Amino acid sequence: MPKPRNAERDNARVRRRMKTRVPVVFSEHVAEAILIALAEGESLRAICARRGMPAASSFYRWLIANADLRERYTAARAWQAEHWAEEIIAIADDCDGDWSERTDTKGKTTRVFNRDHVSRAKLRIDARRWLMACLAPKKYGARASDAEPAADGPFCDITINLDPAPEN
Repeated sequence: MPKPRNAERDNARVRRRMKTRVPVVFSEHVAEAILIALAEGESLRAICARRGMPAASSFYRWLIANADLRERYTAARAWQAEHWAEEIIAIADDCDGDWSERTDTKGKTTRVFNRDHVSRAKLRIDARRWLMACLAPKKYGARASDAEPAADGPFCDITINLDPAPEN
């Protein structure tokens, strides 16, 4: 039974992609390019999807085998968090698209607040904040004092004295 046409096309794509994959042999030059792209804010998934880059699984194997690469990877991830912090400022400061002009049926033009644009900007900021908190919890994570009592006790001591009711 012949394969459906879409399956043949998908198999051809996979074969083409497999031809462009880099061998799994460690390359300092490729590893350095990956670390630089990470520090500039790109995801490992996007970097490894490029032509000439290894699969993410190969890069993870390199990390397991190479202590120096692990150190540099940790530093690149820290710089990635800094890059995202700068992106957050740029996203928050960008007000282009917050307002749009609409023309009604009479030809009158009015400015209208674009909730979708602002909501999307908030989503982009929140996603970066969450990732930053995961990468650098000491620097960008929620403060323990903001969410819960300290380990040595509650925020303040409350004493309640219950005296028995007087008998009549």
